[in-house]
Parts: sequence; C-alpha cells; structure tokens
Amino acid sequence: ILPAVANGGATPLAYADGATIDDQARKVVGFNDRRKTIEREMTDAAMSSVVEGAPAQVIELPGGNPGVAGIVAARVMERLADSGAAVPVCIVVDGHGSARSPEWLNIRDAMHACSEALVRFGGHAAAGGFKVEPERIGDFWQGEQVKTGAIVQEDGSVLADQGIIAGCAGGMFDSIV
Repeated sequence: ILPAVANGGATPLAYADGATIDDQARKVVGFNDRRKTIEREMTDAAMSSVVEGAPAQVIELPGGNPGVAGIVAARVMERLADSGAAVPVCIVVDGHGSARSPEWLNIRDAMHACSEALVRFGGHAAAGGFKVEPERIGDFWQGEQVKTGAIVQEDGSVLADQGIIAGCAGGMFDSIV
C-alpha cells in the first residue's frame, strides 16, 4: 500500500497497481457474497439428502466447494438439532470431509477409530476434517451402516459411550454394543 498524499487534502490509500482500498473492499464483499451463495446452495443440497431418523448424517456433495464443507456441516447439524435430532453430520466433497458432532460424541476419536480408511484426519471433540480416497468413501461412511452405541475395539476396550461406527474397513471393530 502506498501512503496517502496530503496535497491540500487526503487522497485514498492506493495499492501499487492503482486500486484503492475501496476497490479492494468491493472485491472482498463480492467474494464473500459468492461464498454465502455457495454455502446456501450446498446447505440446501445437504438438507435435501438428510435421512430422517438416522443416528448420523453422512452426505456426499460431489463437485461442491470443500472450503465451505465445515460451515455446511455445522448448519445442517444446527437445523437438525432445532428439530430435536442432535446427531453428528459429515459432509464429503470429492474425498475431503468435514464433520461436526454434538456433545455426546468425540468426532476426532470416531475418525481415529476409522483411520485405516483415511489418508489423513485431524480436529477436536466437536469438529474435524479428513481426506479419504474417493474409492474408499464407502469403506469409511456407509449410511446404512451408521449405528449408535458403544464403540468396542478389537481388544475389547470401549472407545466411546455413544458414537458412530461407519463401516470402517479392515475389521477394526468386533462388535457394536
């Protein structure tokens, strides 16, 4: 940014290319408006894919924008909670996923339990992100296999009091209590 020049009055700050701060602000507002549109469209698409009564919502949005998947997951979870269904929500866009969970589930632990099916993952108790190879999405999240209950690992230890099992590949779990 070039400094303002005071020749009898202030002139707007300008970038080296001559664009003013106002020009840049208009661009930023335009980008944000576009992001809001994408978010709204993806949220509407996700809500139309909600499976009533499912213990978790795992929704693929091929061709969506992975940069807003977390916001969309949060919006879907909020809408479901408002209607009395406090369940975890995962949005998957072309192999990139974003998950949000209610207090009763540590989503990072749930992803860790399925880590063999993931390229990478991270997050905390309430939110996380992951990458899964597109051909393995079915190994990680399969809507008909999502269940609630205690997660019992092969060694018999209980990972969570309540949680989601998502058809993890490789026999990671012997049973769901």
